[in-house]
Amino acid sequence: MELKLSLNKKQKISNVQACTTVEEAAVSIQDTVQKEPHLLLQKLMSEEANLMDKKKNLHAQLADLRKKRQLKLQRKIRSKRRSIKKLRAEIKDLKFSCQELSQSLRYAHAVGTK
Repeated sequence: MELKLSLNKKQKISNVQACTTVEEAAVSIQDTVQKEPHLLLQKLMSEEANLMDKKKNLHAQLADLRKKRQLKLQRKIRSKRRSIKKLRAEIKDLKFSCQELSQSLRYAHAVGTK
């Protein structure tokens, strides 16, 4: 199966210009290496420093996000614990109320049969 791409005239011209630009950049880099290698080294060192800064910033962002996630999880855990504690207290109160009512009914039944 063959896949054919049809490009309009503007796209073809744009692709040719892009290829020409890439080729010119490659030639320019080669000329720079041959004529002034110290400039290329400076550029490379500058790019390396920029990339190291980006890496440092990303590490900081990652640490920040992890800390935020940890705090959020801790808040949710505290909330769930409070909710569970509240539910246990409510269940305890309901059991007590049921026992009281059950005793009242038994007493009323015992008094009514005499």
